[in-house]
Amino acid sequence: MPLLIRIFLSRFAVENGLPEKTMSEAALGHLSAYDWPGNVRDLKNIAERLAVNSHTNIIGIQDLPHKFQNITPNFETSKNADISSFLGIPLAEVEKMLIDRTLIETSRNRAKAARMLGISLRTLQRKIKETGREEISPLNAKAEV
Repeated sequence: MPLLIRIFLSRFAVENGLPEKTMSEAALGHLSAYDWPGNVRDLKNIAERLAVNSHTNIIGIQDLPHKFQNITPNFETSKNADISSFLGIPLAEVEKMLIDRTLIETSRNRAKAARMLGISLRTLQRKIKETGREEISPLNAKAEV
């Protein structure tokens, strides 16, 4: 499924003279967890709408239609979110990586990030302050995630 979405996004950009957009792993996880009762055409239509309606070059969870935002990705079967890659990394470091990635996905919107993480805004702000990283630079955030 992720490959199809990437192909549709790329093809749609070329055909319509738009900048090529990519989809975040989190958004791919939400779309992959959907049951897709329709056919490939439904997936293509969603990808085209996302390519047109997204205001950034990276389509995140916040860009997905509401019914996809409420889906919980199945991390047990998702090859894009292989939990075993975090084995051996201290929990505090994994938490920091997750917060950084969520802030990137929400374009640094802390309120949205807190909601996505299931914590209060105050808790998120405290955790950011505890790590000594009040603001994450785009280069550092991508390199660390």
